[in-house]
Amino acid sequence: MSQHRQTEALGKEELGDLLVRDLVDAYPSTMALLSPWGLDLCCGGGRKVGEALTLHGAPVDEVLDTIAGLVNDQSGSAAS
Repeated sequence: MSQHRQTEALGKEELGDLLVRDLVDAYPSTMALLSPWGLDLCCGGGRKVGEALTLHGAPVDEVLDTIAGLVNDQSGSAAS
């Protein structure tokens, strides 16, 4: 993920389409939001975030909203 992309606001759909490993690589603090739902980097984190949340029975929209808030807060701080 490029540095430029990290400073752009990310929506739920875009976050849901990221691979778990790419999300955690760009935003390590998101691991704390994914772990309670059983998501980790096993198998290399090669599933899309939305798909992995669904497979683990997580409330996808709610979790993606929370991740979006965290990611966009961090991106806003980095851009300042």
